[in-house]
Amino acid sequence: MSLSCIFGLTACLNYGVSAIPAEDAILIGDKCDFARQIASSEFDGPTGMGIVVGESLEKLGLEFEWVKGGAARKREILFACQKFDAAFDNRSSWSNLDKWPY
Repeated sequence: MSLSCIFGLTACLNYGVSAIPAEDAILIGDKCDFARQIASSEFDGPTGMGIVVGESLEKLGLEFEWVKGGAARKREILFACQKFDAAFDNRSSWSNLDKWPY
């Protein structure tokens, strides 16, 4: 959880067990859009673009399981993205919307 969310300094998305600052939430949405365009084979192996994007999404706060197999891994990440998008679009999932950064 971000300190800026704890202290109410920015708009935050209440997602799962954490609060994600609006800037990171927007970035997660953009990276999820990019992940949808990546081939399933890129989600396999240590250096595929899907792995890089998945690691970035995880660091930003997207919650998903690292399952085996490129196609299964892509499905898992995209399912997490779908749930995240639903939370993002739900006004009641946000706190401090008056401090929206843009």
